[in-house]
Formats: sequence, structure tokens, C-alpha cells
Amino acid sequence: MHRKRYIFILLTIGIFVIFWTVRFAMTDTGTRKIVKIYVQSQENIQVLANMVEPLEVRKDYVIADVTDRVLQEIRDKGFSIEIIADSIENLLPSRSYSLSSARQLQQAVQTASSYHYHSYSELKTELQQLETAYPEIAKVIDIGDSWEKTQGIADRDILALKISDNVNLEESEPKILFIGAHHAREWISVEVPFYLAKYLIENYATDSAVKSYVDNGEIWIVPMLNPDGHQYSIDVNRAWRKNRRDNGDGSYGVDLNRNYSYMWGGLGSSSDTWAYLYRGASFFSEPETQAIRDLALSHEFRTIMSYHNSGQLILYPWSYKTNPAPHNQLFSLLATDMAGLIEGVSGRVYTPQQSSLLYLAGGTTEDWGYGEMNIFTFTTELRPLGAPYYLLPEDEIMPTWEENKPATLHLISWSQSPANPIPDIKANGSDGPVTATRSEGVIVKCSLNPGMYDRINADWWVLAKTPMGWYYRDLSTSSWKPGQTVTKQGPLYAVSDYQVFNRSGLQTGSYTFYCGVDLNMNGGISYGTLHYDSVTVQVTP
Repeated sequence: MHRKRYIFILLTIGIFVIFWTVRFAMTDTGTRKIVKIYVQSQENIQVLANMVEPLEVRKDYVIADVTDRVLQEIRDKGFSIEIIADSIENLLPSRSYSLSSARQLQQAVQTASSYHYHSYSELKTELQQLETAYPEIAKVIDIGDSWEKTQGIADRDILALKISDNVNLEESEPKILFIGAHHAREWISVEVPFYLAKYLIENYATDSAVKSYVDNGEIWIVPMLNPDGHQYSIDVNRAWRKNRRDNGDGSYGVDLNRNYSYMWGGLGSSSDTWAYLYRGASFFSEPETQAIRDLALSHEFRTIMSYHNSGQLILYPWSYKTNPAPHNQLFSLLATDMAGLIEGVSGRVYTPQQSSLLYLAGGTTEDWGYGEMNIFTFTTELRPLGAPYYLLPEDEIMPTWEENKPATLHLISWSQSPANPIPDIKANGSDGPVTATRSEGVIVKCSLNPGMYDRINADWWVLAKTPMGWYYRDLSTSSWKPGQTVTKQGPLYAVSDYQVFNRSGLQTGSYTFYCGVDLNMNGGISYGTLHYDSVTVQVTP
């Protein structure tokens, strides 16, 4: 009897040890390896993206940071794998330190540079100092609590810095939002938005362009969305990605960039609480993403930029599917503009592309911002391109900011453009109505401010409703022809005082001239989507 009880106790202990050994390997403290996984198709890449967050995606391979458990699962699916490092810090040449001591790691990448990565407390202090020094244009606003604060474990707020010439007022001005550190280990994603804030505030009084941005809009910056995870990445595990929610089963954390509501639960995310891609029990389950949602609901942002690293990419919707977004032409143009500006500073190539061209992912920031909130939303993957991935040395903090500076300013400037094209048409220099005798000449001129749609292909038209019927201006031949039709197709540019009519001796009656654009570019005049202006001329005997 005692022998049976002894055997039962041993079996119980054995099962317990085996269970927790497996679970230990699946946690943030379990062993991880950097592996190269060879692929033959986009479908292969997607299979992997459903299991791990790739550090690097290439046509024929994927680099990933995986646990032993996930490594075996990948092998079981038939992939060929090469282990390239026992840990990510080994990808840094001539440096030796343990991921279990992130403070040592931080010191190891420290250089003679006076710039360093900010902890939450350091960031909070610097933001408050900016507010104190420049109270007329800078205001620190608590937009929510971190998960650990909601549980009484830590005291970390989600902090936003609002920059505006009337910072204490809510004005009907264009608004833009910059977000850093969805992912804890991506420390450089905190620094770029933080240094953007410093640049705007400290140069407001001396730089006319900066003053214009601050005076004509509201610029909101959330440098560290995931302060709990970020601190854990500093203190315990440099590779930590998620927030620090206790999932109740021994695992911790939700991937905040899979927790947004639009197409939540799709490919590229995981229902496994232990996975680095765990999307949460429901969309917006996390106080951190709730803070962004509530901020966006209370302010009409035109544009959002979310910073990550690494990969040197400028991404735009969609993430969840390969079909182009309705404003794909505009997204592509802006991303290409920003990439060109970055390359012009440092020679670094940032690739502009639709996010899903990497792999499909549901519940992301850019899809929620654009698909649900109607906000033009981008993601920039910062330096480096390849190893050491998120372990960017501190001497690259300022070069990364400096190369991204003109791109951020371009996006701010664009976000403050008119929301739609603004055609303007005048007769005899007046908005009308105009009265002229038959002997008097009538001169009609058009102008166009393309607004946020500069260089976007559109239908452009000039029409006249006359006593003799409808006429349109053929812009290619500079002549009027009977009928109603699109007069030109192509990219929109700023056009000033383009003369379309100059004549006397007109038949008496009412003439109404129209000038406008149709962004649908379908070869017709879609009155529900066009933007136009008109002027009426009454010709008397």
C-alpha cells in the first residue's frame, strides 16, 4: 500500500515537473534562439507570421526569435531551419552580455554619445520639464493607465504631449498623432517621437516653419504606449515585446499591435496566451490600446504615425488583406515622399509599401486608424535593416531621429493641408454673380489648391451652362465644345489663374461656369464625390 502511494506521489511530482518545464520554456524566461527559416512562397511566410513575429522577412527566408517549443513546431511543419545565434545579443560583434540582465545590455551598447535610451521615469521627467519651460505651447496629458497601474502593481500613466499655440484650448484645427513603443523591446521607437517633441517645442520661437506647424494645428505625441513592458525589457528581459497583463495561466502580456478592433483576431495574431503575438481575450482588452482609442474618439485626428523597429519600412493599410486600400494611391505617394526625404539625409533606404506585402496581420494600428476611424495611418519601422534588429546601439539614436525628422515634418505639413481639393472660379475677378452687357467682355479664370491630394490622379473639369445648352472646356486644345464631360485626367497640382474664357458679344441670358475635380477618376462627373466652385454671369442687352 505504501509502495503504491509512493509511486503515485512520484508520478504526480513528475507530471508537475514536466508541465512546468514545458511552461517555463514557453515563458519570457525560457530559452530562445535566433533562427533563419527558409521559405519558398508568400504562403510559407504567412504560416510563420501566424506563429512568430519575424525580425526580418526576405523573399527566401525569415529571421525570427523563437522559443524551443515554437522552434520544434516550425520544424514539424516541414521548414528547413538554421540556428544563427543562441540569443539576439550574440548578433552584436565583440559584445557579450545576457538578456537576463538588460541593464548590463544597456551599458554594453552605451557609447561615448551623450544620448541614451529613456526609461519611463526619465521620459516622464523630461516631458514635464518641457511643459514647465514652454507652458504656452506644451502640455503633458494623462490619457490612461498602464495595465500594472490598473492593478495597483506600479504607478505608470500613458502620457501624451500636446503641442499647440493655444495648448489649453480644443481648437478646430488639423490634428496629428505620433505613437511610440507599442512593443516593449523597441526602445528606439520611444526616442524618435520624443525628439520630435523637443525639436518642435525648442525651435518654435526661431524657426518660421515650426511656428507655422504649431500655430496651425495640434500635434499630439505619445512616446511610450507600453511603459510596463518597456520597464520589464529594461529590468528583466530585453527581448520582451508585449505589455504585462497577467493572463491568469502563468503567462503574461498582450501584443498591443494586435489588440485593435478592426479585423481583430485575423491572421498574423495568436490566441495562445504564451505567444508573443497574443492578441488578447478581446479587442481593446488592454488599457493601453483603450487610451489610444479614447484619445482618437475625442479628437478628430487626420493622421497617425506609429513607430516601431526594425526593418526600415514605411507601411500603410491594409495589413489584414492584400487588396489595396481605397486611398492606396495617396498612401503610396506619401510613403514614397517620406522615404525619399529620409534617404536624402542619411542615404538609408526605407522601403514604402502596403503592410500586407510583408504578411497579413489583423488588429493592427494602421488598419484600425484607417478602416474604423477614417484616419490616414502609417507605421514606420526604424533602423536597423537586419541585425541587430531591436538592439540598436545608443550612438544611433540621434542619427535615426535626424534622418526621420524631415519625413515627420512633411507628414505634419501634409496633415495641415486642406482636407479636399479647393477649386475656385471667378468671372471678371469676382466670385459673382456678375452682370455684363453684350458689348462688355467676360473673362473667367480657374484656380485649384489640391489640398491633401497634391499629385493624386483625378478628373478635372470646367463646364458652362448657357442659354444654348451645356459646354465643356477641352483643356488639351483650349477650346469649348458642346456637352458635359471630364476635361482632363491626371495628377492634381496647384493651379493659379488659369484663363478658360474671354469673350464679348455673348447672347443675352444667364451663364454659369463650373470648375472642379472628381477624385474617383472614373471618366465621368460623379456629383456625389466631386469638389467644385461656380460663378454666374448675367449678360444683358
